[in-house]
Amino acid sequence: MSKAIQQNPASSQSLPQSLPQLLTRAASHAGRKAENQDTLTVQTLVPTRDSSAAQLAWQVTALADGVSSCGQPKLASQWVIDTLIDQLTMHQADMVTNPVTSPVTTPVTSPVTSDSLNNNSAETLAQMLTKSVHIINDFLYFSDHHDSFDSASQRYLPKLLSTLSGLLFTEPLLSEHSAVLFHTGDSRIYRLRHNKLRVLTQDHRHKRGRDKGALAAALGADAQVELQLAQIDVLPEDVFLIMTDGVYEFIGDDELLLLTQSALGKLLALDNSTTLDLENLPETLCQVALENGSNDNVSCVMIAVLPKVARILANADFDKADLAEHTDSRHAVTRLRIPPVLTVGDKLDHFTIDKVVQNTPRSSVYLATDNTADTGDNQRIIKVPSAYYEDDSGFLRLFLKEEKIGLSLNHPSLLKFYPKPMNSQYLYHVTEFLQGMSLREFIDTQPPLSVAQTFAIVNQIGMALRAMHRNYLLHQDIKPENIMLLPSGHIKLIDFGSVGSLLLKTAHTPPVGDLHYIAPEYFSDAPKGVYSDIFSLGVVTYEMLTGLQPFDVDTLTTAMTAQTTQKLAFKNVRQLRTDLPFWVNDVLIRALQADSNRRYQSIGDFLTDLDPKSHADDKAKQPLIDKHPVLFWQLVSGILTVLLLITWLMVALNH
Repeated sequence: MSKAIQQNPASSQSLPQSLPQLLTRAASHAGRKAENQDTLTVQTLVPTRDSSAAQLAWQVTALADGVSSCGQPKLASQWVIDTLIDQLTMHQADMVTNPVTSPVTTPVTSPVTSDSLNNNSAETLAQMLTKSVHIINDFLYFSDHHDSFDSASQRYLPKLLSTLSGLLFTEPLLSEHSAVLFHTGDSRIYRLRHNKLRVLTQDHRHKRGRDKGALAAALGADAQVELQLAQIDVLPEDVFLIMTDGVYEFIGDDELLLLTQSALGKLLALDNSTTLDLENLPETLCQVALENGSNDNVSCVMIAVLPKVARILANADFDKADLAEHTDSRHAVTRLRIPPVLTVGDKLDHFTIDKVVQNTPRSSVYLATDNTADTGDNQRIIKVPSAYYEDDSGFLRLFLKEEKIGLSLNHPSLLKFYPKPMNSQYLYHVTEFLQGMSLREFIDTQPPLSVAQTFAIVNQIGMALRAMHRNYLLHQDIKPENIMLLPSGHIKLIDFGSVGSLLLKTAHTPPVGDLHYIAPEYFSDAPKGVYSDIFSLGVVTYEMLTGLQPFDVDTLTTAMTAQTTQKLAFKNVRQLRTDLPFWVNDVLIRALQADSNRRYQSIGDFLTDLDPKSHADDKAKQPLIDKHPVLFWQLVSGILTVLLLITWLMVALNH
């Protein structure tokens, strides 16, 4: 049976009489899964029991779908819904105590009236929803619960991931016949109007041919949130449906339209004397999806705008101070403070500063002793963001994102991150201390490397990138400055500040790395992938072999035009070094294709082709000019000499 949302009715005198009325029902089932990972809510929020404030009532209808690939999908979806309601309740209370007439950031002192939210009310609510969703995302993404390692897939799973889709109706907005839509993920919001069914949301998915594609956005998946916000118009007899992919993927649009029309038509034909058919619509849709083969959780919420159906309002009691404290404790960006400028001998948690390594406008880097670690391995690098960015939440989110990514990765060729103390009040990174030099320093001070030397380094970089790619991450800033050469001969790939997700749309456009090493697709809206990192690695390989970069920035920025998608022109490495094998240039040509479809699609294929051992048998197939150039030209000279003699003899005989 459907879950009818039971709420306490409010006094009819507290509501404007001209408003459309809302009938809301919901259904949710685990289906063929062991656990129902969906969470839904329909709540009417009234700031006080005072009837004069009832005109600020909001109806929140929201559906969250925990992502199955994360560690605790049900916990994620439940937390998203609970926190959303908490945040909106706080915002609503703030509006009662500090009403606004223009954006929420501008308080006024006038008393609450029915017109106090009319100006920019949709904009105000959009700001509130944006802030609330960012707080939710910050907690999920920057949670102290680190990603868990899945032995089956051999990768780290994010702890908490969830989609979120919903509608927010308010008294002023309804009087203006509109509502606010908010959405991220692959659930959908439909509207039936005048016998036409329309999808109001975008499917945040990466399409793969005829396949439905992979999820492209979810709360907790990245430091940035891809959030669809829209003010939508509302008319009497509109029916809104919010449903998960487990429902709509197994009900065609024609069948969905027929079922919804039928339920609404029966209700209207009976002059609203019964709502049975429409009340059962969410349950009907869920059952039809299961009968059609859905193997996922099935959840559906319906909101019908029917003037003759009594609207249900609820009273909400809360302690604003306790709620604010509870929520702020979850908000990593605002909870942590930037440490003051440090000097030698200063203490930061259980670290003692030994040396100031670097101070830049963006950050400070220190060498420190970890007083809790073993004496033999107690040196750490501390990176602190500049106080200049204290109010830049975007910068701070990216800073926290770098730490999260570093803590989730574990590979000998990737920079190792250490967790801060759990009770730390400060924002900073802790990494291992590396002794050695960057590949940039090495290239600038050494002659070009041999193929074997180059491969020894590139192979380690490739293994580090493969570990990232298996965790669906792109490095996106591969360059000699971000590759450390250790005295042991091992390498470390560092700097995760530009990392993006392979599953989500977090690859940067425009690029944030060194433009000489960036793949051409970063200068356009073309998809980014493993092949993008391979391009950058190809540029580094070319530079190690020749001491030169293959392209200038202008060449790369124009390489995605229709006329130049076949290949990028660069100087043949054998023109710069005749001692290099003939096949090296062929490998680089494929790695440095402008068209990503013609480029290497996996790190393994690139490394195999670059490995000199893979070409051990090529000596026999190699042209003589490449195998023995001196002998080749000696033979050519000898043949020419013989031909000249023959020509001379023939001329002499004819005379």
